[in-house]
Amino acid sequence: MGVQYDWTAPDRAHPTDQPRRLSTIGLPSPVDRDLVGMLRGQAAFSAYAYAFRRDQYVRLDATTLALDRPAQAIAGPWSLPSHWTTVDAVFPGGGKKARFA
Repeated sequence: MGVQYDWTAPDRAHPTDQPRRLSTIGLPSPVDRDLVGMLRGQAAFSAYAYAFRRDQYVRLDATTLALDRPAQAIAGPWSLPSHWTTVDAVFPGGGKKARFA
């Protein structure tokens, strides 16, 4: 059992059926190891989750975590500075923003 945190709810922490250990999720390659972060898509991208591994990311179906398309380089699609060819961490932000480091 895990916990989902909802910034907008009065009682913010809610039990979920998500696994406690990331390794039990069974993410597809290449993000099945050395994962630096995950983001849930927002607005038009809410059907997807994004998993990051240094210089690559994959888009997953948010419900099944099945790979939606092959791994891609992070720099272009995420509008990051061109000299950012890898990321060390991905932080989901409150609302519609995320941070990369």
